[in-house]
Amino acid sequence: SLILDIATLQRIVGRPGMVRWLSLSPRQEGSQPVSTGLPQGFAISSAAERRSEAENLLEAFRLNILVMVAMTLAVAALSILNTLQLHVLGAGSELSTLRTLGVSRGGIFFLVLAEAAVLGVLGGAIGSTAGRPLATIIAKLFLDTAGALYFGGQELSTQSLLDSPYLTAAAFVTAVAVSVGGALLPAWQASKSAPALGTKRALTMLPMRAAPLVFWSGGAVIVAIVAASLALHFGNVGLAHLASVAVLTATVTSAALLLAGVSRLTRYALHNSPDAAALFGAALVDSHRRAAALAVMVSAAGCALLLGMGLMIGSFRANLQGWIEYTVQADLFIRVADDVRGLQSRQLASDLPARLRAIPGVSAVTSFARIPTKVRGQTIELGGTELGLLMERGVYRLLAGSCTRSMLESGAAAMVSEVAARKLRLSPGQIVDVLGSDVLVCGVYQDFAAQSGALLVEHDTLKRVVGAYPMFSLGVYLAPTAPGATVVQAVRTVATKDALVLDNRALREQILATFDRTFSITFVVRLLLFLMCLGGAAIGIAQLLWERSAELETFRLLGASSGQVGQSVGWLGAELALSALLAGLAGGGALSWLLLKVINPVSFGWSLSFAPRWIDFYPPIAALLIGVPAVALLAAVGLRRKMQGAASSSD
Repeated sequence: SLILDIATLQRIVGRPGMVRWLSLSPRQEGSQPVSTGLPQGFAISSAAERRSEAENLLEAFRLNILVMVAMTLAVAALSILNTLQLHVLGAGSELSTLRTLGVSRGGIFFLVLAEAAVLGVLGGAIGSTAGRPLATIIAKLFLDTAGALYFGGQELSTQSLLDSPYLTAAAFVTAVAVSVGGALLPAWQASKSAPALGTKRALTMLPMRAAPLVFWSGGAVIVAIVAASLALHFGNVGLAHLASVAVLTATVTSAALLLAGVSRLTRYALHNSPDAAALFGAALVDSHRRAAALAVMVSAAGCALLLGMGLMIGSFRANLQGWIEYTVQADLFIRVADDVRGLQSRQLASDLPARLRAIPGVSAVTSFARIPTKVRGQTIELGGTELGLLMERGVYRLLAGSCTRSMLESGAAAMVSEVAARKLRLSPGQIVDVLGSDVLVCGVYQDFAAQSGALLVEHDTLKRVVGAYPMFSLGVYLAPTAPGATVVQAVRTVATKDALVLDNRALREQILATFDRTFSITFVVRLLLFLMCLGGAAIGIAQLLWERSAELETFRLLGASSGQVGQSVGWLGAELALSALLAGLAGGGALSWLLLKVINPVSFGWSLSFAPRWIDFYPPIAALLIGVPAVALLAAVGLRRKMQGAASSSD
């Protein structure tokens, strides 16, 4: 920033008297300044209030990210559990030998945990190296959006975010903690090894019983329903996120149940089949149900998160488009514009509507004025417009209540946006004090434009209660028979240099472009979820096949061709993919519903309808039904090379 004396700045930009904000100091500690004598268009807010509003917004964003990170780390812990579980099973004889040589159960337990810690350190090193450029991309996307929306296009630096000395340390500690946490169950199982020298006995995998899974799934569903209901009732975002964690828990546990069901159906379908490869692939799943279930759990979690976010964003955009369809009706829009120095004029010229109405071909001009004010101790925007006319035209549609044109134009009634209604706890039929005047709230309307909430009154009412009418924008309606290009040029000529003129299509495109820019950060997140959805199962499948290479080698010795081995592994991958997909689709649908119907209303005050699109289902389907069998076949190729190398060595 470049700081100048205010008189110098006003002279340079050619706007004498221009003031953006005033800083007031009370004469006595704790006293509050009064609003008497304030210039038009100004309202008092304390630094603490402004800071509190910003902190509330950041806290909602931070909590959303925290829950997403916690879910991702839980999936990572499942992957570690799956990998070390199979490793411990394959090393059963070595663990028994160590017990014979005098290593205690506790020593075996901490030996496995130490191995997990090493994996965590390696994972932390790789993650920190790969994560820094990824964090730079995500931070830049987020800060570019914040700069464009709130700081007049100013570029915000990411240095302070990424150069923290604690960032790398936090990454390592988190990686080690997640890895050790995921290794607790395999370490406990390894510690149960009995002393035995030279035995080929291996540990058996803990059974995957249906009853506990049903209990956890049902309990998680109940917790999700109760937490979502309480979150809506009390407006608590923490309870809303608890519901989303419960949904993910139900998704993960139900994935193992679905695997058992899919496996039984596969066995039934192949009961009389002469296809040895298919029968062997089904047998691989049955004989290693727990390892397969863990791989399915990881994939189902990634699928649910990927689908849930995709459905939420798609539905949000569909709701926004629907809102644009009836809200953006005027042919031309004129609003205050930023000049080349990024300084915004406070209002349009008061005689501009009259000059525009005088242009031949202009049938109507509507104005919009806004003033920040306090209602019930909360800062919102007080807006004025030709409310009765626009209400009759359908520009404002009510979510609740009933308003008539005569009621609005009389000045006795007002409409409140959904965000303000939640913020002020207002509902139709209530009386609200607006700058000393009692106004009836006749309806609640949907609005994605005013983030702090808005209360709309007739333009004459705003002039009466405020004593001013600072116009922010105008809507220009053209006559159906008017020569469009000629009228548009005339409007642009009449509009002042401080005004930005947009046609209907340009404004719609600008709104949608702002939305897409705001959610551009989610593209990177969804790409990571896609890789997690695919990679979680891939690691589990590859590890399972690698540890069970002896069975595959036996299958080859019994006369199976390489193609049959690959086909059997493909069957295994298809069973896992189908089970994970069914659980992920159910969990993703529930997560998107929570995001739309609970988390969004509680965090931001918007109610959104569920509008699924087929395109939102493609990424998880592609990741599982295409990617998982393909990875399984690649693992089979690697095993074939391993067996060929072993055969060459024996020769």
